[in-house]
Amino acid sequence: MQEKQEWSVLSGFFGDDPTAGAPRGMTMAFRSLPIQPVFTEVSCSLRNWDFFQGVLLCMTFADKENHRVEGSAVLVAPGIALCATHVIEPYLEALLSSESVVMCQGFTPHGLQIWQIRKVTTAPDSDVAILGLVLASALPPGHEFLQAAITTRMPSVGEEFVICGFRAAEEAFPTPAAWATIQIEGEVRLSRGLISETYPLGRDRAMLPWPVVEVTCPTVGGMSGGPVFDARGRLVGLLCSSMDTEDGSGVSYVSLLWPVLPRKFEAVWPANFFDGSVSLLDMDPRLCSIDKREALSLEPHPSGSGTRTAYKVWT
Repeated sequence: MQEKQEWSVLSGFFGDDPTAGAPRGMTMAFRSLPIQPVFTEVSCSLRNWDFFQGVLLCMTFADKENHRVEGSAVLVAPGIALCATHVIEPYLEALLSSESVVMCQGFTPHGLQIWQIRKVTTAPDSDVAILGLVLASALPPGHEFLQAAITTRMPSVGEEFVICGFRAAEEAFPTPAAWATIQIEGEVRLSRGLISETYPLGRDRAMLPWPVVEVTCPTVGGMSGGPVFDARGRLVGLLCSSMDTEDGSGVSYVSLLWPVLPRKFEAVWPANFFDGSVSLLDMDPRLCSIDKREALSLEPHPSGSGTRTAYKVWT
């Protein structure tokens, strides 16, 4: 780790899904792992981007002229990532356009692992969106994909969280000819702090009406939607907003994940791998690791229309 900011550059080749038309018998492996970066500063820049092995993602919007980094996301299942709804919403129409591409890039030892966003599923009671991704770069060595392990645990005041995200060096980067090469310059930013408040029913009715926790630490632009990990390295939520404080310590708000875990969505990769709509909660634990799934269930909505997520608190 380092105290001063240094921009780093990582590049990768954007292309067709390498699994399309793959020979019969080709295998892939999906493994969830804890994320436990060790650093002493309140906030710092990570020199070794390879540490995340493709789990941490930056989200970019690309057209013929340039591509812009708009936020962060995290890989949690085969071709499935989570991001902040407020980050992806402005680009929902762009997903339907043939002249623009919305992508996620993961940082790995073999360069950028590039995904194209094909589907977005949002939830009315959360700032967490589910992204359906299609691989758009070469298969990793050993065809192994790594992803974050999720927990449904309700965190407690006083425990420490680590917030991760990507901050770009520029507002926009030139788009190379035919989008053959994608190059990202910036920094992977880490912040850590203690939980000062928990709001399992939402902090307010306007800004943060969904389940959130308040963390005393500073975060910067670009980290929105970035993964937040507990002391065991389990994914507990995503960064949704932050505020500066007079003493410079900062306050950040983390959207908890449990409202979206039972939500049905269409998985698009690998092709023909999933049968119909799925939810992360019902997915095979070997494909999506969720600590204590039984804490969540669906129940009829009080309005009489649809369902809502019921959560049995555990700590």
